[in-house]
Formats: sequence, structure tokens, C-alpha cells
Amino acid sequence: MKKRPLAVHLIWHPSAEEKASSTIKRLNEVLFKTDLKSFSRCIDIPFFYYSSENESDKPREVERNHANSNLIFAFIDDNLVHNSEWKEYVKKLNAEKYLIQIFLTREVIKNAPIEGRNGIRFETLNSSINKLVLSMLNEIYRVVVGKDEPTGDKSSLKLFLSHTKADDFAIKIVNDLR
Repeated sequence: MKKRPLAVHLIWHPSAEEKASSTIKRLNEVLFKTDLKSFSRCIDIPFFYYSSENESDKPREVERNHANSNLIFAFIDDNLVHNSEWKEYVKKLNAEKYLIQIFLTREVIKNAPIEGRNGIRFETLNSSINKLVLSMLNEIYRVVVGKDEPTGDKSSLKLFLSHTKADDFAIKIVNDLR
């Protein structure tokens, strides 16, 4: 079986279910075909989801054999960093070249499973799922085009949007992207 160039994996502790589900729902709306956009094209990147029903049980191992590169997003919340099994589970993923921690609160950064590795800070995105999805798409883009730059504001995609003053709809788009 031929491997795909990229697979995306999302991992979350059961206590982060609400934010993870909202993010997955929005990613699906943006990236995949739906009933409303059945004739549109979509990216052909497989997404895999990992969690568990019980907070004390860690999820199954990440399946790395589906693609040449694997991008892993780990939702980091208070319960994950205070559960030794879950924290160890995420630490083992540190060997992955493309592992992005999504810090759901400011407090978890100090106790993150992988210290010294940058990530997406949900709080600095005004706790907006849309902005989180944009940050995740930026990371997916970075892996697809082969940029090994660090994550974060300094390496973000820069856009210049002009002539938005005359159009209320354009102003709304610009404000949503900020």
C-alpha cells in the first residue's frame, strides 16, 4: 500500500473533549466535503483522533505507518498535565518531528509534557476555535511545503489585506483573521 505524504493526528484528554470536538467539527467544515459543498474539492490528508472514555486510561498508540510524515496536535489541559500516564504518553511522542502542543490554559505551559517546545496558546487566540483552526492550518501548510521553522508568531504566514475600508464584509473577514 502506498503511503500518503502526510497524516494528521489529534490527541486529547477526556476533560478537553468539548474544545477538541469543537475544533474537529470546525476542521471538518473547512477541510472536507459536506452536504452543502458536495462538489467542492477537499484535501486528501487523513485525520486520526485519539482519546479515551476513561480519564485514567491513555489512548491507543499513534499509528505512524499511514504516511511519510505525521503531524500530531496534542491538546494540553490541566488534567492531562496532572495525570502521569497521559503526560508520559505525550512525552513519548516528543520523538516526532512534527508535534504541536495546544496549550488550553496559561497554567499548563509551566507543566507541559514536553518542556522547551513551543506550541499554540489557545488563550492568546482569544479562546477562539476559528483562530485555533487557522493556527492549525498554518502548521499543516508548513509541513506540506516542508518548512521546518519553529511554530508561533515569528514564523506565521503574513498577509497584507488592502482596500477593506469600503466593504463591511471585508472588514469582518479581516477582523476574524486577526
